[in-house]
Amino acid sequence: MKEKLVHPAWEYSEQCAELLREWKASGEEIHPGALRRCPCLQNSNLSRRNWENWLAEEEQQGQQLFFLLREDGRLLGAVSIRPQEQGESLRINGHCGYGIRPSERRKGYAVEMLSMAVKLLQEQGVMPVIVTCDKENVASEKTIKRCGGVLVGEIPDPDTGGRNRIFEIGIPKNEE
Repeated sequence: MKEKLVHPAWEYSEQCAELLREWKASGEEIHPGALRRCPCLQNSNLSRRNWENWLAEEEQQGQQLFFLLREDGRLLGAVSIRPQEQGESLRINGHCGYGIRPSERRKGYAVEMLSMAVKLLQEQGVMPVIVTCDKENVASEKTIKRCGGVLVGEIPDPDTGGRNRIFEIGIPKNEE
């Protein structure tokens, strides 16, 4: 099947709410962080206005959110790209954050979604793309490496107290 990244239009709000219920029931942290702020989580009577306000706030913070949609229309996950991210925030959060719903993991969707996000970032002039993950998140590390990520460092995460691994993807050949 062919997957694609789509803007989170109102027409996907019910699927997003379903995805978030599944994620919450799994007990795992929801990724990317933009989904944790989705009004679907706080309000069962979601309005189009709340949905649009949420997306506008994310954009004001420099985040561009996309959903990964399978050819049959199923919402598989989300990726948030941050082409303007800089400084310490870049080393902690990277240029993008992503996540696949629990029932659809281990099927290659994360690699496909991250590859598409990296391409979008590169089209916006971001080179190399910085992607981070918790040191303990072996699956995410494997995904990043499958997309060409090279480990360039590790720093403490001030939010979790854990360690973040920092990867670069798409390092120009003359800088390697």
